[in-house]
Amino acid sequence: MSIESFFDIVKKTGSLISSVGKTQDYIQNVITANTMQNALGSSKSPSFAFEQVYATLMPFHYPKSLAHGSAGHPLYPILKTGGLVFPYNPSISEGVGIKYDQIDIIQSNEGYYQYRGTDNVRINISDAVWTCDTFDNAVYALSVLHFFRSYSFMDFGRGKTGRPPSPMWFSAYGNYAFNRVPVLMEKADWSFPNDVDYVGVPNPHTKEYQNKILQTKRTGDSSYTWIPVKFTVSSISLIVQHTPRYWRNFNLDDYYSGAMLKGGRSFHDVNLGVTQINTNKGN
Repeated sequence: MSIESFFDIVKKTGSLISSVGKTQDYIQNVITANTMQNALGSSKSPSFAFEQVYATLMPFHYPKSLAHGSAGHPLYPILKTGGLVFPYNPSISEGVGIKYDQIDIIQSNEGYYQYRGTDNVRINISDAVWTCDTFDNAVYALSVLHFFRSYSFMDFGRGKTGRPPSPMWFSAYGNYAFNRVPVLMEKADWSFPNDVDYVGVPNPHTKEYQNKILQTKRTGDSSYTWIPVKFTVSSISLIVQHTPRYWRNFNLDDYYSGAMLKGGRSFHDVNLGVTQINTNKGN
């Protein structure tokens, strides 16, 4: 199949998610993220109009090397969109687990179970697709690949902080689905298949990158990274992780009623619903 034929199929079958607001609205209570976003000014997103997409994965922290908004940084496209966004509907599943301990009763027709705890919610994203039909989209797909690798590492090395991989906020489909859910990325899987066409994406900080030149014919030029024209991350595993402060101030009645959503909040905010919180207490 030629690249042109593949793009025709993508345009006919790919469905973009409708808009519920800009991804910048998901930035909340993270000084680092706000500082990065302000450095960009009011410049528009790339040509594929990510404002129409509301499935996002936004890290709490961006690398210091992005502080000046370097357009040549490999993660700059993701910073521009306020976090990693999904241009096509991925499959999203959620798992809730509740643990009980069994109490065995002698000479009884059944045992009894007592509640022990609720597991962390698991969110699994599968079949996440990025296409390389334009220069901006191809550069974004390359940034996605670099994003998942980069955010799997801790800040390790001499003179470093030892900080673990950054937590993230996951948002998709609105308040009663997933809105600013604090998550830890546990795993991400992708492959480089042998049955699709590849496109050469210029490496950041190269002349080809500045000139926005994609390569469709295989060459020995080391200025390019070759990725599938349809780049698919087959599985992303996320663990929902709230802070101790969140649970100390949690109010189940506010959760039942949806009162936690008042004032533009989500079910996962630290300052919850209508419950009065003593702000003089530490975390």
